[in-house]
Amino acid sequence: MAFGIVINMSESSEEENPWYDWNKTMNESIDVDSTMVKYSVQIDDVPPAAPRVSHTKQLTDTKQVASFFLERPIPIPKHRSPYSRDLKRIIRHHPFYLHALVYACQIPMISQILHNPPRNLIQIINSTDHKANTPIMLAVKLCKNSSEYLAIVEMLADSGADLHIKDANGWSCVDEAVSQKNRELLSVLFEYLYKEKKNKWERNKEIASSALKELKDFYLEFRWQFKSNLIPLVGKIAPHDVCKLWKIGPYIRLDTTLVGWKNLRAKRRSISLIFKDDIYLVNHSHRTYLNPLEELDSEERCEIINDIMKNDPVQGNVSLLGYNITAMKSWRNKPLSRVYGKWKCNKYKLQFRTHTQVKKRGKEIIEDNQDDYFNGLRGSSPKPIFQIGDSRRPSFVGDSSRPIHRNNVNDTVTQSVKETKAFCYLCEDFPLSLEEFVSVLNVIKNANTALGRLYDFLENEGIHELVPIDSFPVKIEIPIVMGIRAKVVFTNYTEMKKDDKSIFDIPNYQKVSRKVGQKTLSSPRKRILFANIVA
Repeated sequence: MAFGIVINMSESSEEENPWYDWNKTMNESIDVDSTMVKYSVQIDDVPPAAPRVSHTKQLTDTKQVASFFLERPIPIPKHRSPYSRDLKRIIRHHPFYLHALVYACQIPMISQILHNPPRNLIQIINSTDHKANTPIMLAVKLCKNSSEYLAIVEMLADSGADLHIKDANGWSCVDEAVSQKNRELLSVLFEYLYKEKKNKWERNKEIASSALKELKDFYLEFRWQFKSNLIPLVGKIAPHDVCKLWKIGPYIRLDTTLVGWKNLRAKRRSISLIFKDDIYLVNHSHRTYLNPLEELDSEERCEIINDIMKNDPVQGNVSLLGYNITAMKSWRNKPLSRVYGKWKCNKYKLQFRTHTQVKKRGKEIIEDNQDDYFNGLRGSSPKPIFQIGDSRRPSFVGDSSRPIHRNNVNDTVTQSVKETKAFCYLCEDFPLSLEEFVSVLNVIKNANTALGRLYDFLENEGIHELVPIDSFPVKIEIPIVMGIRAKVVFTNYTEMKKDDKSIFDIPNYQKVSRKVGQKTLSSPRKRILFANIVA
C-alpha cells in the first residue's frame, strides 16, 4: 500500500538552514515542480517482529498515514538509525510522527521505535501533540473506534509511557476508559498503575525509613472527638478514640480502638498498625495480623474495577485564595491561654478562603479522519537521538507551545468559594515540631479516617505552613460539616530510648490474607484505598 507525503517547501540552502539535511542514502522518487516537491513512499511488507499482543489480534490491514503539508521538511539529526527507510521518512517529515503512527494503528512501525529505542525515548513517547494528547492518550481515545488500539496502549505502557499525563481538558487515561465504559481497557490501565504504585511504595519505604531515623524517638498520645455548638449531644453519641503513637528509629506503631461506625454505634477492636520492614495490621481482639498492602488477587481486582466503572469521571480542584491567623484575646486584651498536660498554649483563629471546582466528564468528539485531526499543526515532537553528541542539538523544532487546560463544552463544571474558620492552641515549647509530626503522619495516614482527615487538614490545606515557626498545635478544632467540628488534643509526650524496640515485635498470632481479614470483597469502603490507585 502506498504512503503519500506532500510537502510544500520554499527555496532553502544548507547555509540558510544549518539543520537542513537530506539523507542521500534514502531511495526516494522526487518530482520537482516550481513550488512543490512530492515524495512517494512504498510501505515494506516485511516489518520487524511485533511485540506480544495479549488483548487483540495483529492488524489484518495496513492503514495509511494521512497526507500533510509543511512549509519545509523538519530536519532529523544525522545518526545511524536502525529504522526502515519508510519509518525514517515519516519521522523526518511529520512533526508528530509517533502520534500519526498511533492514529494509523501502524503497530509494526511503532514496534521499530520501541524495540530500537533512542536515547530520548521517554521524552518522545510522553510528548504532546497540537491538541495536548500524548501518544498513549490518543491510543486510549481511539479505543472506542477499534479494539486494535488496545495493543498500542500496552506497547507504550510497557515502554514507560506516563499514564498520569492529562489531556487539554484535564482528564486522565482512566477517566477516558471509564467514560467509554470500556472494561477491558480499564483493566489494562489498572494493572499498569497498580504495578507502578507497588514499585513506588517499595522506593518510598526506603526513603521513609531513612527519614524516620533522623527524627527524635518519642511516645505521643492524643485523643479526638466530635463536638457541636448547634446540635446537642453530638459529643456523646459521635465516635471518639484515644490514639497511641510510638516512634523509635525507623519503626512506627499506632494503637487505636475505633474501626467502624454504624447505626449510631461504634465498632471497636484493639488494633495496632506497625511499620517495620513492611506495614502490618495487628488485630489483638481476634489474635490475627495481616499485610494491608499485599498483592491483590483476581477477585479483588474484579471488584475494584467494578467500583471504578460504576462512577462517572469527576475531578475536583481546591485552591487557597487567602488566609489569616489571629491571636485570640480576652476582654482585657490579654492572650487567651490554657494549659494542656504540661504545656501552656495560646489560642489562635485560622481563617482561609478556598476556591473549589468540581468537573464532571462530558462526551468528547475526536476526529474520525486523520487529515482533520492533524489539521492546523503547531509544534513538533522530539526527533530520535542515538549518539551522545546529538544531545546538543535542539529537541524541538518549530513552535513548541502547548495548549493550556480548558473545559470541554460538554463537561459540567461547578465552582464555589468557601470561607472556613478553625481554632487551634499553639505551644512554642512543645518537644516535637509540627513538620516532624506531619512526616510521621504521612506514613500512617491510611490507618483510619481520623488520621487521614488530620493529615489532609495539616498538609493539603497548608495549615502547617500558616502557624508560626517553632510552634505546635496541641489542640486543633477541624471543621467537618456545618456546625460540627472534630477536636484533636495531644495529651502526653515522652522521649523513648533507641534500645527499647520490643513494642514493635509482631505477636505470635495467626497470619491471614487481607481479603479475609478486612473483608474487601463484601466491603466497598475497604476497597476505596485501592480504587484511589488510579487517581
